[in-house]
Amino acid sequence: MESQEKLMEKFGAFLKKVEKRERVVPFMVRWVVQALQEYELPPGQKLAPAQKKQFLFKLSQKYEPWQVEQADRALKLYEYFLNTLSQKSPTERTEAEWAEALEKAREVLRRKRYSYRTEKSYLDWIRCLAEYLDYKSPEEVSGEDFQDFLTHLAVERNVAPSTQNQALNALVFFYRHVLEKEIDPYIEAVKARERRRLPVVLSREEVEAVLSVSELEETYYLICALMYGGGLRVSETVRLRVKDLDFERGLITVFSGKGDKDRVTVDPRTETVRRHHIHPSAVQRAFKKALRKARVEKPATVHSLRHSFATHLLEDGYDIRTIQELLGHKSLSTTMIYTHIVGRRVTGVVSPLDR
Repeated sequence: MESQEKLMEKFGAFLKKVEKRERVVPFMVRWVVQALQEYELPPGQKLAPAQKKQFLFKLSQKYEPWQVEQADRALKLYEYFLNTLSQKSPTERTEAEWAEALEKAREVLRRKRYSYRTEKSYLDWIRCLAEYLDYKSPEEVSGEDFQDFLTHLAVERNVAPSTQNQALNALVFFYRHVLEKEIDPYIEAVKARERRRLPVVLSREEVEAVLSVSELEETYYLICALMYGGGLRVSETVRLRVKDLDFERGLITVFSGKGDKDRVTVDPRTETVRRHHIHPSAVQRAFKKALRKARVEKPATVHSLRHSFATHLLEDGYDIRTIQELLGHKSLSTTMIYTHIVGRRVTGVVSPLDR
């Protein structure tokens, strides 16, 4: 068994790889050492859930909330670090057994009438879990394996919180409906860090310049115009059918949008009829090409047209609730991000440099 000093040295090196701010590493190591000493645990021993809870409670009586959060993160990372030290050894029943589990997952997803997008996403996450665990038998997969995988996503793959939550939902489904087990209530993975990024929005002039590019074929022009004119997602646009359009009232009905929800949005008056089956990636490539031709330097994607739709409506004085409905957002907080782009809160503020 390694000495505590040697183990903490390795843990510190691990933290330097996964923590963006290197200056916090000594403090995180110190929290772990303090916890181990508190319960007189030998090197390589993990705190029991009750011990960890008690330790964090004691800290909360003496330290600031941000310090308690830092200690909590340090303990979770230490547990993950210890698990990575032990070699994962696959059993004899490997890929064939996972293929069977995936097929069962697919059957259950379809029986429960999950959307195709959800089915594809969940199966992809189950495959990722199998690879991460070196195809150990599905029956041997534990709650701790899930915890390690979710922590791996947060600290090594640096995924967004929404991506980590999507993976968690997929794994909970797999555990309950495929393995037919209950999740350990003490699973505590390191949470992915919130990354506050404003969406890329094109100005009206930039949108016009991109849509006016002669190299943008008519089919792709129509798709991009619908995305900007109606605030549609690219996946929704390529699935549109003639029956979804109400030309008389100038409305588009989006069936089975994100979250399997239906909604109605405005139909821009392109007065152009096209019938094609196109993959979203083809639209993305065509848009990127048009962006370069129009000499727009922003790091925009085709989804920026939807962001531009929302932002320009807000600039025109439309109610945020109306925009939420048109976009099909479940939560108003998702739509509120556009208010930060428009900058209504700072309207009328003059920089002291300009006085």
